[in-house]
Amino acid sequence: MYQSTISHSKSAFSSLVDQVRIGESVMITDRDVPVAMLTPVSRQEYRGAAILADFERQGLIRRGVGGDKPVFDDLPPETLLTGTLSALLDERANGR
Repeated sequence: MYQSTISHSKSAFSSLVDQVRIGESVMITDRDVPVAMLTPVSRQEYRGAAILADFERQGLIRRGVGGDKPVFDDLPPETLLTGTLSALLDERANGR
């Protein structure tokens, strides 16, 4: 198990998450007193609809209760790119 202080955890959060991704647990301490632990999540039991249901239980999201109508059905039609953006994308496509 990897151990990290709060101040180190703030500055090195990305590297701590990398440690967790490879299966390592990280204990966060404040003045040598454990206050939190980062542990890996098993991907097989936490995917798709289970993630949304968990977020909804935690109050992080609220799923819509619409009918059978597709969500993106009311988007405006595509517009042609003009001006600077069009020129920039054209240059990128032609390798200039």
